[in-house]
Amino acid sequence: MNPYEITLRQHQDALALEYLPAVKSLAYRMKIRLPASVDIDDLIAIATEELIKVSRRYDPKQNDNFWGYAKQRVQGGILDYLRSLDVVS
Repeated sequence: MNPYEITLRQHQDALALEYLPAVKSLAYRMKIRLPASVDIDDLIAIATEELIKVSRRYDPKQNDNFWGYAKQRVQGGILDYLRSLDVVS
């Protein structure tokens, strides 16, 4: 990796770490509406993984509000995970 890529990666990691508490809060709020069989740690892990993916793709030139962009993607990642658990779907 060149120095530019290293700096960019560090910025993306810092962005993901900054919004990690918001992701955990989102996972806990979604857990309230779910059955007891769904583990909160799984929701947090899925949400964190999606947050990291979003921080890698985020372009501040296209969208000035990271959380506005990331929140929908993280919620969608959690919903996709929940759909994968459902036997009927």
